[in-house]
Amino acid sequence: MTNKERLESIKEDVEIGIKVWGISIDDIKWLVEQAEKKTELEHSYRRTISKQNKQNTALYKQNKRYLEIFEQLYNFDGNVQEHSKLTDMLCGEALEGEE
Repeated sequence: MTNKERLESIKEDVEIGIKVWGISIDDIKWLVEQAEKKTELEHSYRRTISKQNKQNTALYKQNKRYLEIFEQLYNFDGNVQEHSKLTDMLCGEALEGEE
């Protein structure tokens, strides 16, 4: 029996009015509600983590792209005018990658 099936079975028993181990029906209903809330929170948590992982991956790629550009600019061994052209080109490429 799955957890969901077990929870449904307990809910049915509560509705019929069965008293288990001296626990009041209200307490059982409260426990069922807590179990349902926990399940909802777990699903929400997993969705949130998935979204954050996707965002982290995108930021990692962006940071890697920027690092490559900074390294190219830092290691450039030409004159100032060529450096300026290279800077414009690389910055344009970096910004295009964000679209």
